[in-house]
Amino acid sequence: NGPINAGFEYTSFGANASVGLSKSRYRLSGNYNLGVVTLGAGFASEKYAAFTQKETALGISAPVGPVAVGLNWISARSNGTTESGWEAVANYELSKRTAVQMAYMSEDANLANRVTTFRTRLMHKF
Repeated sequence: NGPINAGFEYTSFGANASVGLSKSRYRLSGNYNLGVVTLGAGFASEKYAAFTQKETALGISAPVGPVAVGLNWISARSNGTTESGWEAVANYELSKRTAVQMAYMSEDANLANRVTTFRTRLMHKF
């Protein structure tokens, strides 16, 4: 319960991996709460049958009244291509364990294809 949080995940899909899909992945992330804003960073590596994809993320968030707002930048590299994008997020805590989140994401693959996504989530911590 301090200003620093860190996480690590390793997943091996084993027999559940479909042909051509992800075989294994690991993720490392952390954030530091400066009081007014929280800074975060993450790294992931996902191994597929034919290639490995490396992902990097940087983010910043801040409380604005009862809502936490944030901005994230994401980059993924594999097979000589790079995809990057950004995401704006608003998170409203309904209780200690339940929150509503809205996010808008804009992503491009080598500036050839721009994809935008709007997402609303109801999240509950168990």
